[in-house]
Formats: sequence, C-alpha cells, structure tokens
Amino acid sequence: MILNKYLGSAYNVAELNEALYEGEGEVTKVAAYAFKEHRELTEVNLPENVEEVGNNAFYNCRNLLKFTFFDKVASFGDGAFRNCGKLDYIEVKRAGGSLRGLKEILFAMSKSVTVSVYGNELFFPHFQPEFQDNVGAKIVAEIMHGAGMNYRECVSREGIDYVKYDTQFTIQKYSMELNEAVEVCKARLIYPVELKEEKRAEYLEFLINNKKALLTEVALNRDSASVTAYINAGIFDTKEAADEAADFFCENDFAEGVNIMIDYRNKNFKKTSIMDMEI
Repeated sequence: MILNKYLGSAYNVAELNEALYEGEGEVTKVAAYAFKEHRELTEVNLPENVEEVGNNAFYNCRNLLKFTFFDKVASFGDGAFRNCGKLDYIEVKRAGGSLRGLKEILFAMSKSVTVSVYGNELFFPHFQPEFQDNVGAKIVAEIMHGAGMNYRECVSREGIDYVKYDTQFTIQKYSMELNEAVEVCKARLIYPVELKEEKRAEYLEFLINNKKALLTEVALNRDSASVTAYINAGIFDTKEAADEAADFFCENDFAEGVNIMIDYRNKNFKKTSIMDMEI
C-alpha cells in the first residue's frame, strides 16, 4: 500500500491514520511530496514495512526535528528532506534490513546530525562542497569543506565501520568546529560500541582539555541534558572536577546544573567535611 498524501495536523506522527492511500495491506511506500508543507510536524515515525520514500516526500517540513524509520527502507528519493533545515536527529530501528537508506540520507544531508543506529548514537559533522572552475583545463574541481563527508564514508549498507569512524577523530579533531568535535566525543563515550581503549582515552582527553568551553556553553544555554551527558562521558571523574563544575554553575546562576553536580558528587565521592554534605 502506498501513502499518497498525509492529511493530519499532529506535531508527532506515530500512526498514519489521517492519510490518502492507494492499495491494500501494510504501508510499503511513501509517495513523492506525501508530507510536503506540513510545517507543524516536529517528529515522524514511519511504519515498519515501509521500503521506499519518494522524491521530496517531506519537502518544506521546516520544523521537523526527528525522523524515525526501520532498516527495511532501502531508498530515499531525491530531496526527500529538502528544506527540512531543523532536522538534527535520525533514528534507525532494526527490522532485518540494511543501512542503505541511512547512507542515502546522510550523503544527501550536508548539515550536522545525530543518528541512533539500533539504539547507539553517533554524531556526523557537516560538510560543504565547493566547486571551482579551472578554465584552462576545462574542468570543475570539487573541494570539500568540513569533516562530515569523511565520517559519512564510515557507513555502508552492511553497518558502521566503527574503527574507521574513530580514526577520523585523530585526523579531524582540530579542523572540526569545537561543538562538532565535542558531540563526536560525547556520543562515542556514552555509546562505546567497538570503542578501543586508546580511542576512548583520546575522546576523554579532548573533552577534559576543553572543559571550560563546555561548562560555559552549558551554563549559558541552561542545558541540563548536556550536564548529565558529560557526567556519563566521564569528564567529572574526581571530586575536585565535580566541585569545580558545581562552583562554575553557581557563579553563572545555573541552579539546576549545580544540583545535578552536587547530587552526582555526593553519590560517587566520599564526603570528607560538613561542607560536602550540602545538597
């Protein structure tokens, strides 16, 4: 059965009851332009049996943030997510298929994006192609800016080459934007699939060396989720580091961050004084 046009108005689409269909049975295809101009959409979850998504299927869904599909999807048409500038999280669920569909999305999407592959997150930085004319040689040279293309080449239909992915960081960490390098580190430390010890140490060292910048951004954005993520990544693995972060958040009026750090400290490090008992 083909989903020809979505008719709903919900922000989060998990069940496609309000739609025009062609044929009978399970939905196996999303037609071209099926979701176009649905600017109310923030999240879409495709049914398990979808195998194909047509051209410009989500055209101009400008507020779409998260897209979830099963690995049975083998083809995404040209411009499937054209003008979906806020899309920054893609989730792939296991259904006995391959990562061919994910690979197509990533190579078509030049912006940075977080991807959950079978429950394990990875971050893919942005890339930006530039084309330069060489009039004398009558050729057009393509210059690739950003680390994103190299990271995307670690994805094949068979799976993720984690060794190749981790190798990219050694090469690219100082040429990437700091926020993108940080996201790569966080995801690998929290979801350490096939992560070798030397690479874990490299990721952790990078976060620790840039701790001041991380704390500043977290406090500025009141980003409690990132505080927890950094704790899970291991950059506050001593009482002194936890105290330093709590003090910094206090100085910057980030009360929730202070509470998270004090709770973490009190649960993980021995209390040595009355001051350590504060909550």
